[in-house]
Amino acid sequence: MALIQMVKSAGAATFEEMAGKYFDIITRVLSQNNCSCLDLVFDQYRAMSIKAAERQERGESLSMEIKIHNQNTPVPKQWNKFMSNPKNKQNLATFLCESLRTILKTQLHPRQNVFIAGGFKDGRETVSCIRGNSSSVSSLFSDQDEADTRLLLHAKHASNTRQRGVVQSPDTAVAVLCVAHFQNIGCRELWFQTGLKDKVRFIPIHSFITILPWSFALESLASIACMDRMRYNKCFFRYYCQKIAKTDDARHFLFCRKNKTSDNLPPKSDSLSHHIKRANFQTYIWKTALCPMQNLPSPDGLGWKLEDDVLLPVLMTKNSAPEGIAELTTCGCEKSKCLRNCSCKSSNLPCTEACACMADHESCSNPVNDVVDSSVLKSENDDPDI
Repeated sequence: MALIQMVKSAGAATFEEMAGKYFDIITRVLSQNNCSCLDLVFDQYRAMSIKAAERQERGESLSMEIKIHNQNTPVPKQWNKFMSNPKNKQNLATFLCESLRTILKTQLHPRQNVFIAGGFKDGRETVSCIRGNSSSVSSLFSDQDEADTRLLLHAKHASNTRQRGVVQSPDTAVAVLCVAHFQNIGCRELWFQTGLKDKVRFIPIHSFITILPWSFALESLASIACMDRMRYNKCFFRYYCQKIAKTDDARHFLFCRKNKTSDNLPPKSDSLSHHIKRANFQTYIWKTALCPMQNLPSPDGLGWKLEDDVLLPVLMTKNSAPEGIAELTTCGCEKSKCLRNCSCKSSNLPCTEACACMADHESCSNPVNDVVDSSVLKSENDDPDI
């Protein structure tokens, strides 16, 4: 989809003309540096995807769905609005995949091979196109949603017959994934291409292994006989976090002592827990990028929730602050011991640690522990035995 975002409609009037423009781009790439094989990978746009909410947020004002009935269907003039609807993206990807499959069979050079994946009606399918024939490739049949990871699966497949490959993407995350999986991809040289026109850059991924020895630091630690994974995690935890061990404590400390606003406070442990679950889920997807079928569990309950058939991230399940915090009054008394002009006392509320006096018995005459419930006093005064 990054290619479509870059080329857009290519100035075409109809979708048939657009498919021809994309074919020209493919043949142009194949004509460079004796390239004989090209893999074109699309995102899958499934409703039950963890990216569904993000895609919906990107296209905040969604346009209506436009069906591409045939090759003569005119290309919408408001291209960005057209692409803001995920269904339109899916329809476009399906049309391009089917059209390119037909064109490549008749116009591709006999020694060239093009693999197309992700955009067909069955997004798991990958089709190999050569002159005069096209067929499904079972080894590249994949349930991966994002092209970012599926690209690496195709790179590994290509390395079975070729030792030099180029991955083209504008996304830095893809470059990082290439570095992480390079040794398992199996090719001798892997280059990452990014940028446009005169700013095109080729980054040698294979060179990162020699210049980034720190990338294997934690694996080396795990191999030490006297230190297991849990131990060095605890060691790092104690070294960096020995004073404040919980995010809730950190929020309390910063709120009371540093006068931090809510948007500058660390997350509550409840919110952080859901974020860690989502991060763990996404990390597993990245880690298994070379597995065709990841067979992921349902994200529902793993940091996401299902609402109206759309997966939404769970931000929190508990209140972000104690009940009544919105009505909390704090005073700025520092030297008066809260004896005069104390906003807490005027509101008939006790001073707390959020106040300037910190509700300290030595500097505050209205600390929270000294306040007696008025209902208790009333019940005592009404006692006939007194």
